[in-house]
Amino acid sequence: MEEETYYVNVREPAETRKKILESSRQVVIALQRYENFKLKKMKKQDLADKLRRNFREINELILRLKKEMPQVRALRKTTEKAEKPAAQIKIQKGKSDLKDLERELNEIEMKLKNLR
Repeated sequence: MEEETYYVNVREPAETRKKILESSRQVVIALQRYENFKLKKMKKQDLADKLRRNFREINELILRLKKEMPQVRALRKTTEKAEKPAAQIKIQKGKSDLKDLERELNEIEMKLKNLR
């Protein structure tokens, strides 16, 4: 079958071409932005994967370190301070610190007297 050719009159062909080219230019710019976005997304994914691998490696190293460290039991002292209000604890702590310092000072003075 033969194709029939039709001609259409276009008003202001130069202006129409200009608009088509401008539209094509905008499409190309949008495609470039999309490609840049895809590249950034891939880089972000690669960095996230690398970070996950690093965390896994760190966790494995921590586990190995814990296995190599000696097992020590920590002794916890249960005191009355845990049951008292916070304000009372601070006041008593200040008093006990002062008493401790005075006691240490007395011990040092006694040692000095013994050395003379």
